[in-house]
Amino acid sequence: MIKQALNKIDLTLHRQRFRITLTSLVVAFITVLCWEFITVPIYAGYQGVYWSRFFGGTKNWIITEGTAFKLPWDQIIVYDVRSNVFEDTTGFLTKDGLVIYVGWVSRFAVMPNRLPELHRTIGPDYARVVVIPEITNAIRLIISRFTAEEIYSTIEWTIRKDFQKEIKETEQELPINYEDVFIVKLELPADVTKGIENKKVAEQTLQTYVYKLASQEQERKRQVIEATGIKEFEKISGVSILKWRGLAVTSELASSPNSKIIIMGTGEKSLPLLLNADK
Repeated sequence: MIKQALNKIDLTLHRQRFRITLTSLVVAFITVLCWEFITVPIYAGYQGVYWSRFFGGTKNWIITEGTAFKLPWDQIIVYDVRSNVFEDTTGFLTKDGLVIYVGWVSRFAVMPNRLPELHRTIGPDYARVVVIPEITNAIRLIISRFTAEEIYSTIEWTIRKDFQKEIKETEQELPINYEDVFIVKLELPADVTKGIENKKVAEQTLQTYVYKLASQEQERKRQVIEATGIKEFEKISGVSILKWRGLAVTSELASSPNSKIIIMGTGEKSLPLLLNADK
């Protein structure tokens, strides 16, 4: 009787092992078959948003790097949370009504902690739907404040300085961080560019001329001061400046070691005459 009981238990265990093995194989087969439908790889620099078909749509949690699991009928939408770069060339109207083509490059990135909000309000195509139009509009507003000549000389610094001011309000409303904008090309109409360049050359020429006039005026003032000083000297000493300088030179020559003959004039306006005795 015991032997029959043991055989019965063994048969039952054998059947259970078979069922467990078969069930495991079926589960493994289904898992392999459905693997790509229940997992989503999230690589470095990316994060995901979970969307449930039957339980509330977009969830408020954020899925970080690694392999994420989901139900086959749900979705995990992956977003690039690194800095993105977009460049374009766009025509804008200046303050004086001229069309100027500006080549610009902008850096922007989504705010990772607000990914669910971004997915609900805009979606994965946020760059085309919101970012590019907002950046273009900000540059358009800045360009419209200046004339073509002002833009030609200071545009990049001005745009970079004013860009953050213009985009600040938009940045508060949307989960997007606008990092910076760079001007890589500036194209004015050829005749406008030529006119501005000619004006710059004319201004430079005028500045040179003004500088020369100022230098001449300073030299004139120096000569007037010198002449006034000479006049005062002659008035006080009673000796003409020419005679004074002649006496000073004669004194210096007399103290030199080489031989020389100095002939002094007899008149008040006569100057000493130097003869070199060595020759």
